[in-house]
Amino acid sequence: MKHIIIDTDLGGDPDDLCALLLAINSPELKIELVVTSDEHSQRRAKYAKLFLSLVNKEIPVISGATSKSSKKDECFAVDKLISNEYTQIDNDYLVSIQKAIEKNKLTYYVCLGAESNLSEFINKHPHLKDKVEIIIMGGSLHRNRHRAGHNVRCDIKSAINVFNSDWNKRYVLGDVTHKDEILINEKHSFFKKLSSSEKHHLNFVAKSIKYFFNKYHCVFFWLHDPLTVASLIDEKIIKFTNLKLKMNSKGVISISKEGRETLVSESADYKLFWKLFKERISN
Repeated sequence: MKHIIIDTDLGGDPDDLCALLLAINSPELKIELVVTSDEHSQRRAKYAKLFLSLVNKEIPVISGATSKSSKKDECFAVDKLISNEYTQIDNDYLVSIQKAIEKNKLTYYVCLGAESNLSEFINKHPHLKDKVEIIIMGGSLHRNRHRAGHNVRCDIKSAINVFNSDWNKRYVLGDVTHKDEILINEKHSFFKKLSSSEKHHLNFVAKSIKYFFNKYHCVFFWLHDPLTVASLIDEKIIKFTNLKLKMNSKGVISISKEGRETLVSESADYKLFWKLFKERISN
């Protein structure tokens, strides 16, 4: 069993919620902590607490670093689903991350959003480096060579700090996740199954997707984050390779002879992913 921390910007793109559910339903993983990133008034943490209550899971949830983007630029679509029950959530995220890591021999830190929490933790606790393996969903080499991805843009300074650190990390790049094979729209059989489900938590996922579609006038999203989590469950799902990379001041990565040796995704087995994902999500 792998002990994991999920660092997520839940409540925006619905793939974060799908990734959380995949991790919950996977016996190969034990979620030690959910910490939110790019926070606005703890709404992401409240949303996480609400969903965990629907699946009857008692997993610690901590409100992480406040968003560095303006209110108008935030990506949060599910205000109407948040319960008033969770009026205040602990926000001592550095202490909570430290405790979660110290109690196990090895912890996988799965970063699915901005790298603010992770960067701050790396700076404060360098002595814990050998107890952590970091998996980051973000960045791309070929898809967009002039603009960093959303997760990086949310906090470029932190992304650069993490990239330049000597901690053990790997990146699941947008070159592998921005693929038609894992694109979801209203006509997709996966979305239709969620919408028609009699299970309350699956219907909640479907509602979250609908709110995202309606708020941002977006008709699709990709399963970036579930693919990232799936790579921890079955290592055959994503093939990684070592490349020498650099990250510039805008958070854009590129191949460079003088760059850092970095483990990045090269390809993915989407059929294997879908087999696993469908089996686990339907539980």
